[in-house]
Formats: sequence, C-alpha cells, structure tokens
Amino acid sequence: MSTNFPFRITCNTLLLLLLLKIYFFATTPLHSSYLYLVSWVQDAFLLMANYFLFVVCTGFNRPLSYIGLLFFYVFFLPICVLSIVYTFFLLDLYHFPMNIFSISADNFKFFITYFTNFRLVGGFLLGLGALFMVSYFFPKKPVFQKWTKHIGITLFLLFIPSVFKPFINPILHSVSEEILLSLHADANIIKLQPPVATVTETNEFNHLNQSFNTLPNARFKYNRIVVLVMEGLKYSDFIQKSLADSSSFLNRHKQHIKQYNNYHTLNIDSYTSLMAMMNSIFVPYQSHLSKDKFAFTDNCNNLVRFFNQNNYATFFITSYGKQQSTFVPNANEWSTSYYIDNPETVTQFTCLTSTPIEKACEDNAVLTAITDTLAKYPHIFAMQEMVYGHMTEWLKLLGADPSAYYNQYFNRLADNLNQKGIADSTLIFILADHGPKENALDLENYHVPFMVYATNITDTTTNHDFLSHLNFKDILLQTATNLPVTITPQPVYILGNSIELVYGTITPNGKYALITNRRQFAQSNLPKQQVLKLNKDFQKYLNYYESLRYKCNR
Repeated sequence: MSTNFPFRITCNTLLLLLLLKIYFFATTPLHSSYLYLVSWVQDAFLLMANYFLFVVCTGFNRPLSYIGLLFFYVFFLPICVLSIVYTFFLLDLYHFPMNIFSISADNFKFFITYFTNFRLVGGFLLGLGALFMVSYFFPKKPVFQKWTKHIGITLFLLFIPSVFKPFINPILHSVSEEILLSLHADANIIKLQPPVATVTETNEFNHLNQSFNTLPNARFKYNRIVVLVMEGLKYSDFIQKSLADSSSFLNRHKQHIKQYNNYHTLNIDSYTSLMAMMNSIFVPYQSHLSKDKFAFTDNCNNLVRFFNQNNYATFFITSYGKQQSTFVPNANEWSTSYYIDNPETVTQFTCLTSTPIEKACEDNAVLTAITDTLAKYPHIFAMQEMVYGHMTEWLKLLGADPSAYYNQYFNRLADNLNQKGIADSTLIFILADHGPKENALDLENYHVPFMVYATNITDTTTNHDFLSHLNFKDILLQTATNLPVTITPQPVYILGNSIELVYGTITPNGKYALITNRRQFAQSNLPKQQVLKLNKDFQKYLNYYESLRYKCNR
C-alpha cells in the first residue's frame, strides 16, 4: 500500500480542499466567492506538479526515486498546510496578498502571539494526522492513478487562465513576485540596517517630529471634541461613494462640513497610523513587529496628555474586544476607555470572533455608549477606533459597503447628539487611519479622507493643502482652540504594510519615491540621485528616531 502513498495523500488532500472550497463558495454571499473555486485549481496544480516532479519523474530510477520521495514530502507538507490554512483567509489575502518570503522572524512571532488559537492549531494537527492515516488505506485500489497524466493535463489547462490575474495561492503569488522583483533590483540601493542612536540633536527631521515641546494651556471653542477613525479607506473611494448617495452624511450635512482633500497617512497600518495622529511623530516601523522598537513614542508629549492637562476627560472607545488595548496609542494616558469585553455574548449586533486578534462587534454596538459618555462629561475629548471593513468577513456578515456603513453611522451619531441636546457644543473630526493595504506601492492608498463637522462651523471652504497625520494635532488646535497655529505643507516619509517593508516619501508638489527594502526596488518620479539620497536619509531617520527613545523616556 505504501508504494502508492504519495498519490493517495495528494488525491485525498485535493478532495479535502475541494470540499472546503465548495463550502466557502456556497456560504459566502459575495460576488468574489468564485475565487474559492479558482484557488482550488491553483492549489491542485501545485500539488499535482509536486507529485509529477518528485514521484513520477524520478520513478524510472530506484536510487533517484528515494531522493524524489524525500523531496516530495519536504515540499508536500508546507504546500498542504498553507493551502488549507489560507482558505480561511482567502478573500483578505486576495485583497492583501502576502509574500511568504518577506515574512521575518518578528512577523512570525507577532502572528503566533496575537493571531494563533492553540486549540485550533491542535485540532488542525490532529486533522492533518488523520489525513495521513486515511491515505495509507484509502482509496484501497487507486484506480484513478492510471488517469494521472490526463488529470495533470486537465489541471494545467484550467490553471493557464488563472495566471492572467494575481495568484490566489500564496506560494504561487510569492514565487511569481520574487521573480518579478529580482528583475528590477537596484544594487545601488542599500538595505536598511539596525539603527544606532545619534548623539547630537538635529533639526533635519523636525518636519517628521511635530510633537509638543511643552503642553500649552488653551481656551476651547467646543466642550466636546470627537475623533472618529474609519478603517482602511482611501480618499477617492469614500468621497465618490459618499457624493453618489443623496442620504450620505457628506450630502446631508454638507453645510456643516469642512473637507481636507489632500490629506495623507504615513503608515498603512492602524496602530502606527494612530500613533502618528496622536503623537505627531512618524513611526518608521511596521505595526506587526515587536512593540519594543517604537512603544516609547507614547512617552512623548501627545494630544491625550494635552487634553488631560487642560481638564478635559479623555475617552478611548472601540467595538473591539479587550485584546485591542495592546494596540492603543497612549494607552496609559486616557482617563477612561471602553471595549466590548465578550463579543461572543453579544446578540443584538453582528460580531466577528473567528480570530483572536480580530474579536469585535460592528461599530453600531458602541454608538449608544459614545453618545451617553459625551453627554455625561461637561468637557471631553473622545476617539473611536472603528472596525468595520478591517476584515473581508465583515462584508460577508453584513453585506454593506464600508463607505455606506460609515455614512449611516455618522448620520445616527449626529441625530443622537441632537436628541441629547449637545450637538452645538460638539466638534467632530472624521478621517481614515490609512487606505487599503494590498499595494504599498500605490500612492492612492496613502491619500485618505478627512473632514470636520460642527453644527456651527464657520469655515466650510475645502482645504487643498498637502497635509498628513503629522498635521492632525495642529489642525485640531487651529479649529478647536484659541492657540495661534501655523501649518506649513512639508514633505513626509511613509511606510507600507506589515509584511513587506516599503518606505518612501511624498512631497507637496506630487513628487514621490517608494523603495522595497528587501528587493532593493524603487518606484519613483524623482531623479535617481534623489532616490538614493532618500535611501540614505531614511537610515539617518531610523538613527534619529532611536535617539528619541532616550529623550522621551526621560
């Protein structure tokens, strides 16, 4: 029986994967559900290619066949495990493709710490063991083995059309991306090195560190100041869809809204984006790494500390579970915070509990809590980190487009404030933490919506200045206080998503450069010498940022 084991385990894995894909295809009420079936073709091609390459092609020579079997198992195990695991996150990975060769030890440690459910891992390993055991005995007579060549040819013919779209299977995606990136590598670009703290102070990076030197006392124009942070929306999508909907918040309250249409995030990660907003410092690290590299930033002067000093209650609220407290900027500074302790027990609202780090209920679940809290305090600064759309599963569960969902939420909040009688004393900032994560080389994903709402706002002219999260503090002070604030548009540094280290710059006149660190690839409309200068300057900024550790920890 064991002589046919490679064929049996391959066939049984393909059958298991097919049943799994059909289940998700049938239970996913989205147009993109067909991707599950396409992904099976790619998975099957990879598994059959592994069988042909190491079993069929080496079977003509006995010594060579033993080596072939060894390599079959070496490659089969990761292909099998990855093909099963990624199916559960397929739609998210399709929109946010992951190059497995770019995953660092720090990334892997983060994933194991925050994403892994060890009960599921144990169950998965038992299931994998059962698959191997069954394959020793079933099918007892592998009659389909004589059709191997026909099956292989059929899979190849089905596989060909799928190469004209981005690969869904992460192994195929990663291999193809590695080949393409290697063709464009530039040896003149130096890979970033671990930072070394600079000894002397420098003004070179003042535009990337606009935190308070000292915390001023201020007179405020509003008793209640609220920041609503949407999840993962770029400017063009949100604005176009909002303008096309006559009942959207943007259309319904346009006479009370000031827009900033040239506003940018610095990081395509939520945690570091929020840190830049609250602390006015560019964080040159990916979120999904050890926090030791950048957590010290919260010790610098920040907006939460500013409001605390000015006798405002400070309130952080989210519909995430308590696990999110690990990724809240200035976590120890907020005077009060609100999480949904047990999303699994909430029945009135839709909740997502399949992944430990993503446990959350939809944003509507905390709408009453935020309005009640705003009404409770005479002076309060509140920030809500919103969750809808962070995982594609939200679309499966509720079916609402994120832009439409957020517009409805803002309308309900405005109505609730009116009912509470506190609308006229409330100033609301609405913006996105970052744009979509799927392409860190797409500048549109750094351009995010930002608008300010108040029933008695006096200036509703659209601001076209090049601004970013580093300017958020000054925009807030300019709008909400009597403090004299001057905002000068300046170039910014930016950083891509948590898997592939991409860094770069955007300038007020539309010039930009983006560098993929691992593959030494640059995409830019700047002269090459300026790109190479950016490469060196970013390393200098890493050193400068490291030096802030001592300053902020004093």
